[in-house]
Amino acid sequence: MLVTVLLLGVGAAVLLGVRWYEVVSPSMGRAAPVGTLVIDVPARGGVRAGDIISFSPGGVTTVYTHRVASVTPEGGIRTKGDANS
Repeated sequence: MLVTVLLLGVGAAVLLGVRWYEVVSPSMGRAAPVGTLVIDVPARGGVRAGDIISFSPGGVTTVYTHRVASVTPEGGIRTKGDANS
């Protein structure tokens, strides 16, 4: 029974666009230290400065998890890891 519930939960998460990543660099500092499992859900209602997002810029296969530093009026997003100056 427990296995069935877990499989249904994972299946529902995948259908809803939930993804998970392991943090492999220290760029997010204490907010997401190396080894942290980041659970990523689709942004509903837009992204704001201060949000933490996971993204792959320009078709790159590497996924980055950083904090949104600013959002331009045109919808561009500038990010920065918490531990980066």
